[in-house]
Amino acid sequence: MAYSASAPPMLVAQGIGGYGKVWMYVTAADAAGAIDANDFITNGAALGLSVSDTVFVVDTATPLTTLHRVESVTAGGAADLALGTTVGSATTGD
Repeated sequence: MAYSASAPPMLVAQGIGGYGKVWMYVTAADAAGAIDANDFITNGAALGLSVSDTVFVVDTATPLTTLHRVESVTAGGAADLALGTTVGSATTGD
């Protein structure tokens, strides 16, 4: 499904001077493959996403949590995320 600017990533933390921001994007509609698409977050610049920021993506439908790095922010304002690394899934290690 396509990204919706009405439910954007939330800023969770940032370092002194605004560098090293951590974001969380919670979705039930966007699978990991969609998030990995080029320029997925269409309003990234307007939100304040910067290259090297960290984005946790929580897919509540799967459930799956992945960790991404902002690779680029285009002149048009879209943010491109690096391929995600799974940090949590429905599979338990108990």
